[in-house]
Amino acid sequence: MLSAAMAAFESLSYDEAAARVGESVALQRRGPSGADYNVEIEIRWEHKKGGAILILGGVDDGGASAFKPLMREKYLGNPKEQKKS
Repeated sequence: MLSAAMAAFESLSYDEAAARVGESVALQRRGPSGADYNVEIEIRWEHKKGGAILILGGVDDGGASAFKPLMREKYLGNPKEQKKS
């Protein structure tokens, strides 16, 4: 469920993701069992503006798992910084 929700964000290029830094998306999805789940995805700079980007996702059922949600992240390094090495 989290993989499916993050797929559109993980396919973004660095420039596309950079344009969406600061964006936070909250979704509700129904799982195979019929239970509702909260899915949250956030795009942010890793350390500094113009550097690497993190796309973070989490899913929980609104119960006890909300205190320790299943998490996933995607790291996008800045291609301009990678060429400097």
